[in-house]
Amino acid sequence: MLKTLFSTFRFVLVLTGVATVLAPSAAHAEGEQVLSGGFNFMCSLDKTEGGVRCWGQKTQSGVPGTVTTSNLPYPAINITGVVTLAAGTRSVCALRNDGAVLCWGDNLYGAVGDANLGNRTILAPQIVSGLGGGAIAIGAGSWADHTCAITADFNARCWGRNSSGQLGNGNFITTHIPQAIANLGAVGAIATGTDHTCAITLAGAVKCWGFGGLNGDGTGNSRPAPTQVVGLTSGVRAVEAGFQHTCTLLESGGIKCWGNNSFGQLGNGSLTGGLAPVDVVGITDAVNIAVGRDYSCARLVAGSVKCWGNRQQAGGGDGIEWTNANQRQSTPVTVIGLSQPAVSIAASHQYACAVVVSGAVECWGRHPTSALTSAQEARATAHLGGLTLDTRLIMAEYRHASLDYFFLTSRYFEKLLLKAVVPDFQVTGKSFFVYPTDLLAGTKPITRYYFDKVAKAELRGSHFYTLVDGERNVLNGLNPSNSDAPKLPYNEGVDSFAFTPLIEGLGGSCVSGLAPLYRAFRGARFPDDPNHRFTTDLALYNSLVTTGWDGEGVKMCVSP
Repeated sequence: MLKTLFSTFRFVLVLTGVATVLAPSAAHAEGEQVLSGGFNFMCSLDKTEGGVRCWGQKTQSGVPGTVTTSNLPYPAINITGVVTLAAGTRSVCALRNDGAVLCWGDNLYGAVGDANLGNRTILAPQIVSGLGGGAIAIGAGSWADHTCAITADFNARCWGRNSSGQLGNGNFITTHIPQAIANLGAVGAIATGTDHTCAITLAGAVKCWGFGGLNGDGTGNSRPAPTQVVGLTSGVRAVEAGFQHTCTLLESGGIKCWGNNSFGQLGNGSLTGGLAPVDVVGITDAVNIAVGRDYSCARLVAGSVKCWGNRQQAGGGDGIEWTNANQRQSTPVTVIGLSQPAVSIAASHQYACAVVVSGAVECWGRHPTSALTSAQEARATAHLGGLTLDTRLIMAEYRHASLDYFFLTSRYFEKLLLKAVVPDFQVTGKSFFVYPTDLLAGTKPITRYYFDKVAKAELRGSHFYTLVDGERNVLNGLNPSNSDAPKLPYNEGVDSFAFTPLIEGLGGSCVSGLAPLYRAFRGARFPDDPNHRFTTDLALYNSLVTTGWDGEGVKMCVSP
């Protein structure tokens, strides 16, 4: 069984419209990284074509032409098929859908992965060699001169500047060649700061290496190899590294930060730095985090954004003009002026941006976009013209051939896992769009439940998806504490969002532009073996019913 291969994963064999999946205990925020910021620029991902657009400093972001700075997004040169981005101090890297990592920008320290080190600007994306069978994730920070990638075997490799041991290979030699990390093990996410790097293991722990005081191990010692962050041995969902501080998002929705705190960027109500993680005050429902030079931000579950740290950068956004007296913001404040709820956020060196429900990009702080006047900077948000991003997620179906099991997911990290364990899991080609927030009019959340040890002689688990309130109430009532327990439903939270109207059973119809999503059921009623399959393919649904599945009809409408 796959569980024996990945013992640190929660084994998630799912049967819902399509697919079987492995979900790590360190579940990541949904959605690809559609915005990523560097020292004085920002880049965005076109999810439809996989192209990249950047604005800001030309030599860093790859903006074509003769201008030195671009106020509006320009297309990057000759790049398509990108699935996620990672911008560093002076360079950008993109993960392509075939596993290749391409980088461009300033190659002073080899962060582009090119053999010709030195202050050499590379505008054309270069494929980074030395990553074996390809990458499934990448990481870079807005103040980092090195880049890291996670390969298909969940091992990490880093390249670029190594003055403080931030490459994690046990030495301090700068190189353009990806370096294996010493004694790190399997990881699911990685982030780079100025002189340090942090990664989340598949068990949800955080390990860091590099400059002393930034490793979170409580000692202040420099580490050229990974060391365990104090108190973060499990339950970490995301990690972001800045100039001299790092923040982590916990599965609980809380945030912990450590490192330099001279501007209050740790968010704990003080200006005293921390060698070990401290809690950010008043945040318990975060879903995304972003870390800049001397500030930090979080997107909350309701779509609002809070920031803290240097108000001259993006640590404010609450409408209050910064002064020398109030420049330091040690507790989170709410960013005002966003036209709609945010669905993702990103941090550059001194400014931050949010993508709102409509796909508009709205920024605040000291940003080179001409969106804000100097009087507005750091205290107001403004729409970035010429850029509208696709905020939809794709619910894709996967099948485990030997088990004849199906799994449906929109979670980007789960898609990476499925890709990494090919050929056991294969995408079936069946998919539909859902939206990343239930704050958009006409949407309703899909809740995902996991049942452990309910199938194949208790050798595997199963999933159940629903947006029917009555079913949610029944499932929540079977395990009100939501604790891990065999044969009881574990509420894994909102997986994605689908259109209303809700249609329970056969005979309903969807409004124009939406397609009916059929649900078929097989097995005893919960909690024994609640296997469901969702599909927009009526012929497939009918074939399931004829082979013994219980046809439950149209349960929801989706964007095909």
